Amino acid sequence: MVATFLEVERTSDVAKLVPIETLLAEVPEFGEIKKEFEAFDAELNKDNEGENFEQRKIRIDKLVSGRPSMLKALLKFSTSHCKELVTDAPKVFEEVCHVLFYFLSEIKAANEAKEQDYFALADFLTQTSPLPDLQLEMLSILLNLVPACIPVEESRCEPNEQEEFNKRWGECAAKVFQKILLFAIKNKRGDLFRGRLNKDLFLKWYVDEELFSELLKQSYTLLKQTRDASDQAHQFLLEYLKKKPSEKNLSFAAVVAVLTSEKNSPRGLMEVYSLDAVKQLRNDANLKICYTLLDLVYQGNVQEFKEFVSKPEIRENLEILSLDQDMLLFKIQQLTLLNIGREQPNQDIASVIKRLECDSLENLEKIVEAATCQGLIEALFDYKNQQLEIQKVGLRTFTNAESEWESLAEKLDQWATQSAQISSYCGQQP
Repeated sequence: MVATFLEVERTSDVAKLVPIETLLAEVPEFGEIKKEFEAFDAELNKDNEGENFEQRKIRIDKLVSGRPSMLKALLKFSTSHCKELVTDAPKVFEEVCHVLFYFLSEIKAANEAKEQDYFALADFLTQTSPLPDLQLEMLSILLNLVPACIPVEESRCEPNEQEEFNKRWGECAAKVFQKILLFAIKNKRGDLFRGRLNKDLFLKWYVDEELFSELLKQSYTLLKQTRDASDQAHQFLLEYLKKKPSEKNLSFAAVVAVLTSEKNSPRGLMEVYSLDAVKQLRNDANLKICYTLLDLVYQGNVQEFKEFVSKPEIRENLEILSLDQDMLLFKIQQLTLLNIGREQPNQDIASVIKRLECDSLENLEKIVEAATCQGLIEALFDYKNQQLEIQKVGLRTFTNAESEWESLAEKLDQWATQSAQISSYCGQQP
């Protein structure tokens, strides 16, 4: 291996100030700092001595830490000259941002005013959007500069002191992130958050219920307009409705989302059906039809559904709501197989066709295939004996009835016995 050594000429601190001179030109302390840098460079060149990293950091900290007004002036100047500074030149924009980040983290501002510096910088980064992706990247750096909250039980500080710290900086981080969400919504950049955004992030900030709810709603809004993020958006919507049960329009949106979803999930239906916000739709004349449809898909049967949609006014409302009658019927037919399978595993094919009101055997095959793909059942056709063997069936509803608890207890006892037998058998093997 051959080692190659390059002699690199030292770049003076004054030269490093050149790219940001425009930004700092109107800051009163800049001229003084520049003179101090020039004097030190002259002294360093005269002595021809080097300076290690720690020495340099101490020197720069000493120069800037005693000038909190510089940060205020920088932020004021940046905000007022936002259009000139946030250009479509990525390198220039990034240089400006890192200068601001440096002063934000290094200058010790007055304790009660520090949060306002983060908000001012977030405003600067979101006023205009020539480089939205890069701006979001810079905003994420800003968010990471906010002091992190620490659980009280893990902190070495006094509990009251840590709680106060978490409340203060958690709220700061949440409000900065709120600005990030609004910027991403405006610029339709939800794809950058897809699969990464979850409510656990908000819980770490120990924010109050109102701010927490706002973050949930804005996350839903962002992901709703994002391709391939509908499931994630739906979960944020459900969490929001738990906090704000009076939101009728969003409750209606949650019902429509689960009814039109490609997934046919009893759990998904139950999550929406059990919400207090959704139950209130029963009392609204205009939205009651939507709740009734949800109730029929969740726990109704084919006959009840067909009777309901046979009314002309209901069919008209289905068209207004853009709900496909055939699609809803197909969902109910699949879910009804769960009820049929729990009654008796082996069913006469003709009997199943009659209960599901299928047009033909081919139609039944499609229903069974779809239910199998959705993980609702496992079934086989015995064409020789004209039987449908439902080997495994999921739970459609859990009504909290005594019989259902007894059935669950029986299965748990059975699983416990089987597990003990398997464990005993394995222990006997050499």
